[in-house]
Amino acid sequence: MLVILCFVTTHFSFSQQESGTISGKITDASNGVELAFANVIVKGQTIGAITEVDGTYKLEVAPGTYTLLFSYIGYQETEKQVTVKANETSMVNVELNPGNQLDEIVVSVQVRGQLAAIREQVNSNKIANIIAQEKMLELPDANAAEAIGRLPGIALERNSGEANKVVIRGLDPAQSNVTIAGVKMASTSVEDRSADLSMVQSEMLAGVEVSKTLRADMDAGATGGTVDVRLATAKEKPSFNAMSESGYSNLFNNVGDSKTSVGGSTRLLKNKFGAMMQGTYEQKQLSSQRFSAQYSERIVQQVLDSDGNITGEKNFVARTEGSSLQQVETIRERMGVSLVLDFKSNFYEVSFLNLVNQTTDDVIDRNEFYYFLSNTNPFNFTVSAGESKNINSTHLLENKLKFLGTTLNLSLSHTKVKTTGFGQVFPFREFSTTAPFIDQDYLIFRQPIEVLNLYGGTNVFDNKLISDDRNTSTLTDKNYDINLDWDIPFKLENINVTGVFSVGGKYHLLKRDSNTDQIFADYQAGRGLATRTRYLEVFPNVNWPAGDAQGILATNYVDPNYDPPTINGQYSLNWSPDIDLMKGMQDQLYATHPDLFHTRGNQSYTNDYSNREEQVAAYVMAELNIGKLQLVPGIRMEKVNTEYNAFEILLNPVNTSGITGIPDSVSVKRDNKLFFPSINAKYQLAESFALRGAAYKSVIRPGFIQLSPKTVINPNSDVFFSGNPFLEPATAWNYDILLEVYNSKFGLLTINPFYKKIDNAIVGLGRYFPLRNDRIVSAPDGFVESLPGTDFYPVNDLQGVSRTDIPINNPEKEEYYGIEFSYQTNFRRLKSKVLKGIVLDVNVTLSRSKRITPSFQDVVIGVDNTGFFPRDIIGYEYQTREGGATQPGFVTNVILGWDYKGFSARASYRFQDKIFSGLDAALSFEDNYTDIFQTLDVSIKQRITKGLDIYLNATNLTGHIDKRYRIYPTGERFPINEQNYGSRGQLGVRYRF
Repeated sequence: MLVILCFVTTHFSFSQQESGTISGKITDASNGVELAFANVIVKGQTIGAITEVDGTYKLEVAPGTYTLLFSYIGYQETEKQVTVKANETSMVNVELNPGNQLDEIVVSVQVRGQLAAIREQVNSNKIANIIAQEKMLELPDANAAEAIGRLPGIALERNSGEANKVVIRGLDPAQSNVTIAGVKMASTSVEDRSADLSMVQSEMLAGVEVSKTLRADMDAGATGGTVDVRLATAKEKPSFNAMSESGYSNLFNNVGDSKTSVGGSTRLLKNKFGAMMQGTYEQKQLSSQRFSAQYSERIVQQVLDSDGNITGEKNFVARTEGSSLQQVETIRERMGVSLVLDFKSNFYEVSFLNLVNQTTDDVIDRNEFYYFLSNTNPFNFTVSAGESKNINSTHLLENKLKFLGTTLNLSLSHTKVKTTGFGQVFPFREFSTTAPFIDQDYLIFRQPIEVLNLYGGTNVFDNKLISDDRNTSTLTDKNYDINLDWDIPFKLENINVTGVFSVGGKYHLLKRDSNTDQIFADYQAGRGLATRTRYLEVFPNVNWPAGDAQGILATNYVDPNYDPPTINGQYSLNWSPDIDLMKGMQDQLYATHPDLFHTRGNQSYTNDYSNREEQVAAYVMAELNIGKLQLVPGIRMEKVNTEYNAFEILLNPVNTSGITGIPDSVSVKRDNKLFFPSINAKYQLAESFALRGAAYKSVIRPGFIQLSPKTVINPNSDVFFSGNPFLEPATAWNYDILLEVYNSKFGLLTINPFYKKIDNAIVGLGRYFPLRNDRIVSAPDGFVESLPGTDFYPVNDLQGVSRTDIPINNPEKEEYYGIEFSYQTNFRRLKSKVLKGIVLDVNVTLSRSKRITPSFQDVVIGVDNTGFFPRDIIGYEYQTREGGATQPGFVTNVILGWDYKGFSARASYRFQDKIFSGLDAALSFEDNYTDIFQTLDVSIKQRITKGLDIYLNATNLTGHIDKRYRIYPTGERFPINEQNYGSRGQLGVRYRF
């Protein structure tokens, strides 16, 4: 660092000892909002600065009198004269009026929010989309993910009907980076690195930035993009806000959802010290109705001629094997609090950011499964009741030291997620002697609803409780970060170049532990006598006939008040047990006879693991302003050390636990070091036209389960489970070009083509025989050597025919490409007062992908003559098929807003084309699709008095049902699963001053 400082002070024009300081803040005259990235120039010289996120700036100049020129896209330029004395600071605060290209003061709140987002977007030194604080506060969404979903190139994943994860440009949520004030959110997923944005309430936010390109000072693990959620800080004037709302869900005609939020802020000590606090509490019903179907693997049929002779041609068919009807009732309780403290002086700033959210789900799940291939056990009914709790905390201490015209930023942060779960499961099974046998040929290419209409239903007197299950789980994810960034402004006098040279680094430590325990009391054959005796000691009124080794009669538990619903308007449920009764009885039995409950070995160990990941990063970057051209080149290095611990599990159905002994632990360590060059560029073609471009390298790190050294082996089966600890990170080269067109009458139009090329992409490989590596033929060089072999697997527990599906680094290239169109405008220039408040946002994304997925095809590679009869030696030919990347080809969002006097309204329409969601790697026979998604949301608000509003939100007015399906050669769509969340509404009141 000292060497760099010496170089800069020697070769660049830098502050001298006898100098003075000009500092201040630039704000919007219409609303007092700080203007980030505004320009401050000393008129007649090349000295200048760009304001920070909070609107502040600082200049070091020689003593004298200067004229300062203040400018910002969409505002009128302002000049101010200032006299600077040696070793003194002159304060110059400026309020800019909206004007120039986006002139005249805007009163409409939605217009103001749109313009704030446009101004920040066009002044950014990377390609990004912005949601301004004004827009989020005026008509807030349920959470941050819902708001982000309206931006171009964004799709959403949902949990119980609520958006919780973002998909940027078709890439999995785990392949994007989600941060809060620049601090990476901890993951709540057992399997991967994705973050749950539903835990962040919109009332706590000061806006969201979605960066589509990366700079060297940003984490490279963001091939999709980076979502930065900003927390609100204290303004100069004291503020207070409060809101309360109640909601309705039409799926169960439920009224009673509620949400309350209270907060405020103030500044003290001549505005040097600020404090802001916000708290929220919410309870809502997020219930759903679900349907799913189960089909056989493809079945080969020989084609016969008219005489019944085999022609040698083959057809593939599939049977409909079963169907599931499910009703999930979820009560979600969410609490959150944010506290932001900050202190600002001329040379030192410090902020302490704290955010804690807790989400608790109480879930009752009724799942009926019909098995069409059995007439003795045609029906299984599993009822579960449980609670899951997520506590997510983020703490950030940020220090900013200004000296010698430079800025040194040091931040310390800690994030933690703790997820705990407890569930009670009650599985029932029908033991029938009267159910009809279904003709197997009838089930070929048969719609599940047809089979259900003929053979659905169950006789409660034939249903029996086969066990009592209790499950607990804990996941902790702890992250510790130290970030150091040093920004050194410079000026090259001879060639009229100004800019900022940045150097910095990061230390990141991740500690992750997952633990699951499942126990059960078995009421079937082999445990019946002793279990029955002790069960009846506790519950003497239960009817359990002596000698019945199939389970306990379901009639003991039937809920007489249960009203079975119709799933998705088509499928009717049957009976239900009294769930509160069963929970109480299980608790009592466990308290009285805990020794009746045995461990389920596989379920208790399969998700048990610990992971330690240490990352060290360093970067060098510069921002160069050369006339109308801005360049931001840089390079980043990231070194990652990973240690992973899991278990080798050997199944054994003879043992009560289902496994052999206590599984052996297994550990692996992996190291990798990668470099990531990047460049972002912007050229101002004209006052209203700008051209941007970017090229950068990024990384996709494997998920936690993908990297796991865990194996689960069943000696009675050829199939076993395996992760792949030998996976390497995938890397991507990313290219963007963006054209910006903006002026006051037209608004902002952006056209953004993008292209991503991924090397070593992580994909699934089916039918891998680890003990037969030598039989793989036609594979690319190095492919076989990259697969885990006999040096990794417990070979003594495997056979030659043992096979598994594993994640691998794809030797084939993977490509994503598309184009994003976005247009934002408003009608504030119209003379009509009624129409001036109209705001329009439209974005369209067209995208494609090219993924070539490998698989193995059985081929004859020789003849075995060692036996009495010669036998073919079967090998595995490497082959590929294009397809498998999952993103919609067409996505559009249309947002129409209108403000008039105290009334505001917004209608949001979203359309998302079907998605290719599952690949049959060998053939197209079992390809799966996610159906078209379209929904309409409406928000309206009426101001009652100054600061007091009443509002109404309505979501999913189209009644959209999530659907996945498969198309067989018959051309018919066969459902895989359907989820119906219904429509929702919220009515609330809010007060702000």
